[in-house]
Amino acid sequence: MGVGLIGGMLSFVVFISFINHVAEAIQATNVVKSVAHDLSDAIDRLFPEEIGQSRHEHDDAADEESDAVSTGSTIRSTKEGYLQAIDGETLLHLARKEDLVIQLRCRPGDFLIKEMPIAAASSVADIDEVNKEINQCFLVGSRRTPRQDVECAILELVEVAVRALSPGINDPQTAIACLNYLGAAVAKLAEREFPDPRRRDKDGKVRVIAFPLRFSSAFSTAFDEIRRHSQNTFSVTVHLVKVIGVLAHQVRRTHDREAVLQFLDIIEAEATDCPHNIDDRTQILVLVNNVRQTLSVESLRSDGVSQPSFD
Repeated sequence: MGVGLIGGMLSFVVFISFINHVAEAIQATNVVKSVAHDLSDAIDRLFPEEIGQSRHEHDDAADEESDAVSTGSTIRSTKEGYLQAIDGETLLHLARKEDLVIQLRCRPGDFLIKEMPIAAASSVADIDEVNKEINQCFLVGSRRTPRQDVECAILELVEVAVRALSPGINDPQTAIACLNYLGAAVAKLAEREFPDPRRRDKDGKVRVIAFPLRFSSAFSTAFDEIRRHSQNTFSVTVHLVKVIGVLAHQVRRTHDREAVLQFLDIIEAEATDCPHNIDDRTQILVLVNNVRQTLSVESLRSDGVSQPSFD
């Protein structure tokens, strides 16, 4: 009797602890932090090198290989679903074995349908067999995963923010928390070297040309949807511009700055058209101008131009 009672009490305590653990796990702040941690890990795994650690020189021979592929055979998907990963080593081995150059036309995260073009290959003797072998290098599933798809992890945070901004939830603080972590992630990406899309065999010959992710794409994925859904939420719009202002200090590449400037142009136009009062509109426009100035200063630093002294 006593043992049964003690066992029952222990089971009850364990049950209450489990319920408390589940309740904490599904709190918005914990969800955001967990997803942000996964995003940071994905960036470290897929973009390990910081800017300056490697240099990808322009290669005329690689351009010639790309031109040769454009007149070659089209490789079509035999599967349907999300491209989760590409077996790069097997693909490189296949290209060397068949003496091919393979140019990819999709990347992890894309949704494939049967018969859509997924790659091109230089002159192929047995196109059906090569088509089959290339498709075997593509892992396709029912959902996106961050395994080789950093935008998947970005979108998970964006989804939390957009839901928080929906009329039924109206939780701008959660959206702001998502923006903070997204800003940190995009700033990290801005400091990382994007891998060379050209994969070479052991003899140095280009064999595979990837379809790489660009900073501009990751930046748009992180902020475009939140921008659209926050037009009538002043605090979130202001914080969005502030986040962009912070990460602007990490932007080094010219085309990355162009992506940020284009985004600022859109915010400026929307602030003018949206039903903010004059003071709110002015605050947004001042913040946008401050970010532009930050980008200008960082551009001069990146180009090695000394700053004027005002002492």
